[in-house]
Amino acid sequence: MLRNYPAITFGSYTGETEQHESQAIQKFKKVNPGEKLLPNELLSREKMQQSPPHILLSNYAMLEYLLLRPEDNVFFDGVFAQEWRFFVVDEAHTYSGAKGIEMAMLLRRLKDRVVKSKPMAVQCIGTSATLGGDKKDFGRVAQFGSGLFGEPFEWHEQDPSRQDIIAGSKKNLAVADSSWGEPKADLYIKWETLIQKSDVKIFDLIRSSQESGIPTNIIQFAEKESSGHWSRFIYHVLAGDKRVLTLQNMLEQKPCYLKDVARQLFKENSEDHLVALVYLANKARLAEHDQPLLPARYHLFIRAIEGGYCTLLPKKQLFLERREKIEVDGKTYAVFETAVCRQCSSLYLVGELNEKNILKQPGNRFYEDPNKLEYYLVLENREPLPDNEDELVAGLTEYPAGERYRLCACCGANNPDSYVDLPCSCGEQYLVPVVLVRSKDGNVHKCPACGSVISIGSIVRRLVLGAEAVTSVLGTAIYQQIPEGNRRFGRHRSS
Repeated sequence: MLRNYPAITFGSYTGETEQHESQAIQKFKKVNPGEKLLPNELLSREKMQQSPPHILLSNYAMLEYLLLRPEDNVFFDGVFAQEWRFFVVDEAHTYSGAKGIEMAMLLRRLKDRVVKSKPMAVQCIGTSATLGGDKKDFGRVAQFGSGLFGEPFEWHEQDPSRQDIIAGSKKNLAVADSSWGEPKADLYIKWETLIQKSDVKIFDLIRSSQESGIPTNIIQFAEKESSGHWSRFIYHVLAGDKRVLTLQNMLEQKPCYLKDVARQLFKENSEDHLVALVYLANKARLAEHDQPLLPARYHLFIRAIEGGYCTLLPKKQLFLERREKIEVDGKTYAVFETAVCRQCSSLYLVGELNEKNILKQPGNRFYEDPNKLEYYLVLENREPLPDNEDELVAGLTEYPAGERYRLCACCGANNPDSYVDLPCSCGEQYLVPVVLVRSKDGNVHKCPACGSVISIGSIVRRLVLGAEAVTSVLGTAIYQQIPEGNRRFGRHRSS
């Protein structure tokens, strides 16, 4: 935006900002190959310290350092201290709780430094796409702003002069009044392949259009209006495409699941065709900075693995999605949560016993009291290791081997092996020998299968992953699939 206003200088001062200008220029060229340096962008710390920019971008951690370090006094003392006009905090909703208190105090220190805490001497602005819903929340949003900035924010619905909350508004899509029909579905994939080439030729787009059933008058009109630009050509063609119009109307109403839209637009329920269509509609525009036919975004909702689950009969089968039972050949079998020994990978079943002695997957009782969680080692043609006799004599055996049980693989009923009665009426052929392994606070410290012992944590691990690890791995994998020329997160925000 500031490319056209060279008199307004700006710079980003964060932990990644280089100290010296030569290093900063070298880094800029590496991160942004082919881009020209703007004369009004200050890249290095030394440049900003020599002449602070009109717009200074930073983060709250670096702002803390700037206020403390003598070499950065130039931003807050002397002639430049008189030039502060705005404090703008992006993603304001993230500053809640303890972090919000720290940020509020930091902003007060900044105000004290540059305007001696004079009220309303600077204009405070907070931006957020998720703070508040509609007008009924605006009073609380104003209260939040006052607490964060230490400045008065108001919202009085009947008084326009006391309305400090600015709501966003949605820009409607340009939906055509009528449709010429729809082409063969394969056209979208053909066009997607063509425009991904470096030398896109409209002749190739026209030829594939003719082969896919697009009316001649539509092709001729699009060619005439395109002036040789392929993005204009596909805009004029797709603007009347029945599938595009349907998709636009659907997304005007609410977000949609990919599979649901594919089912509605394509008889063969092809998600590949839909992905190609969305890609094209996002590229179709009349000018470089115009809104495309479909400014679409894909949102990936990522959930960490809740655990591993398995059946014991009719065969062992692992599931990575929670389920309580499966049916095979008309017979129902229980699904148990799974854990494994870190050393020997022996299979354990994890759960809680209910009042009927049925082993269930961990639930509320476990979260209320970790000692309610029970671990059962599945005996697979082997016996657990015996307790060490010397330790038994000395009374040092803290983790005994455990008691044998018989577990029904159909219903989950469970009885000690010493009981005469069967645990249920499903049949003896469905009983599986297991060993109840002692645990404390939800942790198993000794594996009876291999004898491994640890004093801190659990030797037996449930297949539960933290959300941070999952999203980190997936985020890295997705980023690595982006072509080199488009990896520009250093200077452009990504949605």
